[in-house]
Amino acid sequence: DYELALLEPLPMRPVSLPMYAMHLLERMHLAKPGAIVQSTLDAGLQRNATRIVHNYAAMYRSNQVHNAAALIIDNRSGSVLAYIGNVFSLDENIPGGMVDVVTAPRSGGSILKPFLFAGMLHEGLIGEKTLIADYPFQTPGFNPQNFDRNFDGAVPAYRALQRSLNVPAVRMLQQYGIEKFHFLLQQLKKSTLNNPPSHYGLSLILGGAESTLWDVAAMYARLSRMLVNYPVYDGMYHPADIFEPVLFLSSEPKESINIGDIRSELVPAGVLDASAIWITLNALLEVNRPEEEAGWKMFANTRRIAWKTGTSYGNRDAWAVGTTPEYTVGVWVGNASGEGRPSLTGVGFAAPLMFDLFGILPRTSSFPQPYDDMILQPICLHSGHIAGPHCIETDSVWIALKGLRTLECPYHIRVHTDASGAFRVNSNCYEVHNMKQTSWFILPPAMEWFFRTRNPDYQPLPPWKPGCHDPQERNPMQLIYPAGNVQVMIPREISGQPGRIVLQAAHREKDAVIFWHLDGEYIGATQNQHHLAVSPEPGIKNLVLIDGNGHRMEQVFEVIKRKL
Repeated sequence: DYELALLEPLPMRPVSLPMYAMHLLERMHLAKPGAIVQSTLDAGLQRNATRIVHNYAAMYRSNQVHNAAALIIDNRSGSVLAYIGNVFSLDENIPGGMVDVVTAPRSGGSILKPFLFAGMLHEGLIGEKTLIADYPFQTPGFNPQNFDRNFDGAVPAYRALQRSLNVPAVRMLQQYGIEKFHFLLQQLKKSTLNNPPSHYGLSLILGGAESTLWDVAAMYARLSRMLVNYPVYDGMYHPADIFEPVLFLSSEPKESINIGDIRSELVPAGVLDASAIWITLNALLEVNRPEEEAGWKMFANTRRIAWKTGTSYGNRDAWAVGTTPEYTVGVWVGNASGEGRPSLTGVGFAAPLMFDLFGILPRTSSFPQPYDDMILQPICLHSGHIAGPHCIETDSVWIALKGLRTLECPYHIRVHTDASGAFRVNSNCYEVHNMKQTSWFILPPAMEWFFRTRNPDYQPLPPWKPGCHDPQERNPMQLIYPAGNVQVMIPREISGQPGRIVLQAAHREKDAVIFWHLDGEYIGATQNQHHLAVSPEPGIKNLVLIDGNGHRMEQVFEVIKRKL
């Protein structure tokens, strides 16, 4: 051995340590100091994932975006196959490179919206295509906006999820309940909810509660696991499916399931129904991919990934999480310092990296549809609700069994017109035998006003025939701002003078005139665009709107003085 050792050539210089999982090494050391442990990482996958993350980080540095992290999880076993805590190099000083962003709490933006969508399906509050209101929304201290600052008036729930619209999401959370959603996230093992629901309010759905990449990726993996195991468990659920990702081999990753061994542990109801999960993930399969992936449908064997992005307020965090029956990939891109950068978005920065990481994974299968938890049901083609008696155009689709609890279509009504169909009439002003009866799709005034701007084929109700009127008709006006018992703060101009607020209303009749009164004084009239700028004094205000037909609407609100 001695002579053989003499024949060995001396190394020219020390070989650098691989540094493929430095942040995980530190985490393992803190968890089990001094112990000899073996991780669940796949060495080849870890090397390739690290290379891809570093390549993207190098490109993003030109926009002063320095950090990125990624996590790849085997859904069945929960094993972490790749763990890139951050971009790190011994050769250069990367700002924030020592921070393990996988475990760092950050604002998640829209990344939790799928769980609210699934929760509402689980409760039977909405169907996949139920119309959700999308027009200005405000509560004291909170005025959410869609990313493009526009409104659709009404949008199908699944499209609101795919497009990540903020205002419909806030309205959905208001309907579902903040406390209930807070509890659902806790059931799904979100670990960073350190405050009561009232602390977060409606901002909970828009990144108001911090999240970690570890939690987010694990939560998406749990959705896939519960859905895939549903047929394995013969239409039952196993509470143990909601477990933490596995980092150490000693943690005994889950192997193939023997139904006989766990049958006594199965329960008939899960945290989320399999149908709710399937509808949610199916909607996320159709999210528009980044430009680099624009032609993905041209390839017949391309994997189908249910994915969602998130962008925090101020463009500080870019998120993307994708899941298939076999794998979940989570990605975060940004600056560990919290510095925001222009154009830093989930779809622009995190999603391309996520799709490239999926590219180094084996081909995956499709999510099994849980037919036992679904039913084929006619729904209204226009509203997405269960078809009512006045819905003419319907489509039979698979809905969750609990979807039968949802309302029948509230937007189709029976309308009587004259023989020409140009005017509405009733028996008090028109011969019954000459009336035409038809079904009409009609939205509430505020929804309708914005919906018409995006849907030119929408047909508003015809006007009443002169001399005809229905005293029982719903009010054709709706106040958009201020709505509800809100506090309104008067802005201050650059000059220091008090500014003005813009009152806004909608009227079903295009050419209707609305007369505005504030505290008993006439303040103006509007037609077509019902916007009126005013600068009221602080205090409790009474706003009254009256249209040309005598319809009246009243709203009390409070004007408060801006604190200097």
